[in-house]
Amino acid sequence: FNGNSVDFEKMLINAKEQLIREQKEREEQLRKEREQRLAKLKEIESNISAYTYNAGEDIGLTGLTYADKNKILSINFKALISYFENIEKEYKENSYKYIKTDTAKYSVLKEGEIIHDFKSDRTYNKINYLYEKLGVNDLNSLARALEKITGEEYIKVNQNLVDTAIKEATNKATTLQEFNEIVKSMCNVKFCRVDLKNKTIRIADITINADTKAILDKINQNKENLQLYKNVINEAKNEGVELSIDDVKDIEIANPSKVEIVTLEEEQQKTQQQQHRSRGFSR
Repeated sequence: FNGNSVDFEKMLINAKEQLIREQKEREEQLRKEREQRLAKLKEIESNISAYTYNAGEDIGLTGLTYADKNKILSINFKALISYFENIEKEYKENSYKYIKTDTAKYSVLKEGEIIHDFKSDRTYNKINYLYEKLGVNDLNSLARALEKITGEEYIKVNQNLVDTAIKEATNKATTLQEFNEIVKSMCNVKFCRVDLKNKTIRIADITINADTKAILDKINQNKENLQLYKNVINEAKNEGVELSIDDVKDIEIANPSKVEIVTLEEEQQKTQQQQHRSRGFSR
């Protein structure tokens, strides 16, 4: 019995020593992993601009609408993660905040603007994180997807383009149809309609409040002016005078009386008068 007892005690000692060794090995492995994570985070921080979303990207302001990138970037990163993933716990390690989900282990950098997932070894800013989660690859699509999710507005109207298009169309159009076509061309959309009753202009899916009566009055005046210009040109042709007008509709719409018809005889008289004045100066 005594021999068996000694063997049993040795087994306990060996087992305890084995547990201690395994514990030390785990601790050493964890220490190395912490050091590796810390080194990785320091590496990212040393080149943080490579991971930061450039606020000037994706917005050429050439379209009718554009994404409100500042509002998108103001969304809290933890709120984004909690919407798309299940947060299991949050903790700190080496002064860095960590967020562990069921699929990722994020470290939070740059005051919450950047996260790094140690499971996938991928670094995200808010924009490319949303690109991946929403399955889109451009800012406008991202903003529209966010609007559906949150019910908030993340799309802005390019007011400068709208104002310019309406002004250009108002100054040039001679019919409402022509007005619509000019606006559609400038805004690169397929639909435009002036609603005189409700005093609005519908451009694609955007509704703009406008003084539609003033627009219609100007369009009608343009039409009258254009007819007057045509009358002036026809009169000039009947007089045998060539006017240097390539395209009547490109003329700045003003008082048609400013277009002067000069006959050949009047032109010769003007030339003689200029020659006479010139001789007087040379004396």
